[in-house]
Amino acid sequence: MALADDRAILLERFSQTEERGITIPPGDYILEGETPIPLPSNVTIQATGARFFFPDELPDRARRLMFAGENVSHLVWEGGEFVGRVFDPAEKVNSWLPNANTKGIEITTTEVGGTHDITFRNVRSHGVAGAVIGVHGWVEKGQETDVLAYAERVTIQDCTLLRSGKFMWDY
Repeated sequence: MALADDRAILLERFSQTEERGITIPPGDYILEGETPIPLPSNVTIQATGARFFFPDELPDRARRLMFAGENVSHLVWEGGEFVGRVFDPAEKVNSWLPNANTKGIEITTTEVGGTHDITFRNVRSHGVAGAVIGVHGWVEKGQETDVLAYAERVTIQDCTLLRSGKFMWDY
């Protein structure tokens, strides 16, 4: 696996959006995740056979995100696997420190709303130290119980997320 960040390759794919959508060819892609690749609306992303790797090493409190969108609608994401290296307290050596937080896909909503009709199918993950797929409504900072704009009609089908998500040392 090459050590270069493949963000430029994927940005080129996303800039050539056709009516049929975006195809990410099968293969391995390394993404540092410091600046996420923007997700558009009104598109189908075909990522079957693509594997997205986070960096081999992450410092303490690192925050990485591969793909992100705001007020996204009519998006279908099909396939793909997100691969990381979750901190494991049972291991003597870890290349990711305990507070590293990684996310595969995150869609947020602003006060005006607009996040709706989103589908994720056959997405896989292993070792993502955070949310693999996150779709959020809008809340005022500090008022998480009062959702002011909801993300609506979000479907997640046949996804397999292994050793991924929040872990006990994140609390």
